[in-house]
Amino acid sequence: MKIKVLVALLFACGPCIVSSAQSAPNTAAMVTLVGCVERGTGEGLFVGKATAPQEMDDRLPEQPALDVPLGTGRVRLIGTLDEFGVAAHVEHKVWVKGLYIEGESENRLNLVSITHLDGACQ
Repeated sequence: MKIKVLVALLFACGPCIVSSAQSAPNTAAMVTLVGCVERGTGEGLFVGKATAPQEMDDRLPEQPALDVPLGTGRVRLIGTLDEFGVAAHVEHKVWVKGLYIEGESENRLNLVSITHLDGACQ
């Protein structure tokens, strides 16, 4: 009897569980942006003066010009920053690629690539 009740509940509620799981919004996209690597007041590294994130399509975008204008955004860098040598780029202008995660208090970029554009942040 208990098994019949469980099976009936599963058939009745199963589609609800699957539907709610599928309707969760996708809040991350692969993007590129240009900015200047900055140290945070505590721990962490950021891209400051960041341009608006440009979502990547199937093709790898061309590297931006060295004189591309900076923006006003700020994004926390996360991921394997030591392996990319990000700390060596502090106060340098860079072009970064990664998984962009919008948050309520701050936006984050799970870094997958960093390209040095200029030794000064201008």
